[in-house]
Amino acid sequence: MTGPDLTADVLVVGGGPAATWAALKSAQAGAEVILADKGYCGTSGATASGGTGVWYVAPDPAAREAAMASREKLGG
Repeated sequence: MTGPDLTADVLVVGGGPAATWAALKSAQAGAEVILADKGYCGTSGATASGGTGVWYVAPDPAAREAAMASREKLGG
């Protein structure tokens, strides 16, 4: 099996926050960048277990406390 023949100045392996940031900054500095990840940028590495979804809770103090308690319970 052969794949595409790619060349770049920088190869970043992984799409977690640090890797994605490194790839972005390298590209902004003028480097040709390849980022290889098994999933989607921002959903790997440290964020894979932490979750990257948006969490909305109405600005009601009691609802917010209940939501935070629920998340803490899920986290162990």
